[in-house]
Amino acid sequence: MKSVRIRFASVQALKHHPILANESNRPLFSSLLTRSFRVSLTRGALVLLSTFIASRTMAHGRPLMTTGAFVSPDADGPIYIATPAALLREDEGEWRWACREGTARTATENARILIRQDGSLLSGVFRGLDQGTADACDWSLYDQAPVQGEVIIDVVRHPAVPNRLYALTSSGFRPNELLRSEDDGGTWEPTSEPIGTHLFERIVLAPSNPDILYVTGVTPATVETPRSPIFFFSEDGGTTWEQRDFEFEEGDTNLFVLGVDPSDSQRIYLRTRGDQSTSAPFDRLVVSEDGGETFEMLLRVRSLDGFVFDDDGNAFVAAGWPPDDITERERGLWTIPAGGTLTQVNDEISAGCLTFARGALYLCGDEVRDGFSLARSTDGGESFEPIMKITDLAGPISCGPETSVGTDCDFGNEDIVRDIGLQFGTDAGVSTDGGTRDAGATDASMDGGMEGSGEGCECRADASFSRSFGWFLVLLALMRKRQR
Repeated sequence: MKSVRIRFASVQALKHHPILANESNRPLFSSLLTRSFRVSLTRGALVLLSTFIASRTMAHGRPLMTTGAFVSPDADGPIYIATPAALLREDEGEWRWACREGTARTATENARILIRQDGSLLSGVFRGLDQGTADACDWSLYDQAPVQGEVIIDVVRHPAVPNRLYALTSSGFRPNELLRSEDDGGTWEPTSEPIGTHLFERIVLAPSNPDILYVTGVTPATVETPRSPIFFFSEDGGTTWEQRDFEFEEGDTNLFVLGVDPSDSQRIYLRTRGDQSTSAPFDRLVVSEDGGETFEMLLRVRSLDGFVFDDDGNAFVAAGWPPDDITERERGLWTIPAGGTLTQVNDEISAGCLTFARGALYLCGDEVRDGFSLARSTDGGESFEPIMKITDLAGPISCGPETSVGTDCDFGNEDIVRDIGLQFGTDAGVSTDGGTRDAGATDASMDGGMEGSGEGCECRADASFSRSFGWFLVLLALMRKRQR
């Protein structure tokens, strides 16, 4: 068994890392600290960290699992699938990846992609807005105020005005803003005065009246006050804001607005996030029928991982597997028919995300338990047709050397192949040059090293940001990763 050496650094030392020596990157560092640390390492986080080190160490910190699906509305348009290590895209009948290192996304962030009118991509990240080409090969940060250097936590499209986008900032250490673009993300302006130094998480527009906006998140704990939920709403497109009260139950740590009923702007669905430092965290599905005046709990599960409306106004709710064993009733897919009550329609799948597009429901699955990583249902979730498996990946997307993915993904591609071997016991026949190779030739050994190289996880510790500062980000992810 080869040993894995992980180098820890003090906060002061990290400030002198080449990445952080640049003053323009300091907001990212400060925000990561604010968003990830409470006061000290919790006992639960330390247990998770020790387990992480002692077990088979994934190069990207988290297992290769699907965390989001983003479907072009065009019938023949692409589907993008997010994982912690890469963005996946179907290319000439094969699923291939663009590694995370070619983008501005950090190891703690789950990618949320918005497909623009011209097919290019936008993604809110801790360093601003990441702009990607439709082939997912070339990414660059938006470099103009008021977006530049801000933590962009969510980006959404106006349901009736396709070129109008909203971006929500959430730094945690300076006042936040809701930004609006009237040209599909080309330029941005604040909708109002700053809203406050909260940790916002999500923004949702009411489909039946898009001037009504809901924003949720938390106010961080201080020496004098506990961590508390925040619930803001606007009835004039974000020009003015009002706040409503929401009470956490014991174990709640965050608040996410999930969606607004397409036919009723006052019916809002929300999710509370359970305390991940405890041995048995629970998420709650909550509904308000009066725009946030009162709330009712509908469902309590270990991990509430998806929520979406279909074209007929039916809501779907998905719960996935937590790290340990759970009962069948705590996972699967539920529906709330328009005007109806919550009903479970499938208790066999362990959903990790949901989206509805092209008349079908798309669901991220657990490949080991469900046999797929992404599947599609045309019967309301009763059955699913597998679309993609991680183990069927053909390799990286072929990107030119002038692109960010073509330039920055050599090490990331090798790590993805290695992680596939660690997680599934096979490299799925992929290579890092955009082609395929004999599936029997595996690069990944089960002891955490690379067979034939004599090198372990530290082999490129000084070669890139992801090999030095990256370990610190993995620790942050264990304590408070950015959620869907």
